[in-house]
Amino acid sequence: MIRGYTFDYQEVDAKADARLMRSLFSNQDGRLAGGEVSIAGLAGLRIDVCDFLMCGRHIALDEPIIAPTTQLQSGATHARVKVVLDLSITPANEFTQCQIVVEGAESKNGFIELVKQDINHDGTKYELEIALLALDSTRHISEVIRFWELITPSKSSISALTNSFAQSRLEVNTLSNTVANITTSLNTKADVTDIHALQSTIAQIQAQINTLLNE
Repeated sequence: MIRGYTFDYQEVDAKADARLMRSLFSNQDGRLAGGEVSIAGLAGLRIDVCDFLMCGRHIALDEPIIAPTTQLQSGATHARVKVVLDLSITPANEFTQCQIVVEGAESKNGFIELVKQDINHDGTKYELEIALLALDSTRHISEVIRFWELITPSKSSISALTNSFAQSRLEVNTLSNTVANITTSLNTKADVTDIHALQSTIAQIQAQINTLLNE
């Protein structure tokens, strides 16, 4: 069976779309825009409005949120704020497959490894760290040790697009020169058959130029 995704009247499967996004961003996770973090007084970590990618899945925070740390267990010296995607949760009109979770540990290396299942194939769970925090004795934030990266499309993808455009322009210039040469030759021809043949060649080349310019 052949399936088309980027065609009229065809459905775009979420997993297929995410695989494409993951490829374009070289398998990176993180912020596309916004999402700066700051210490929100005694409340916890503030995460600003943002769009971000997790395993190619596009998610947005439509309003700032506060991730509290004071409810963590006694003895926690560090906190990790993470996003958890759980596709085992049944989809609904209200998006519930994504949660912001705050967890504590007694050292910055005391957290269990993030779950990184391939949710675009057979996996159901994927986690992304937003920030790693140091806490004081009352479990308020004393320092933001690290926070999530701002990501951009793959440099190799950008380079490939740039090279492709440059190659297309070179081909257009070459074909335009060919048209100019044929036109000059056309002006010197008296035979009707020759003229028609050259006019046909010009039309074919012009079609190639139009195709290149519209790619």
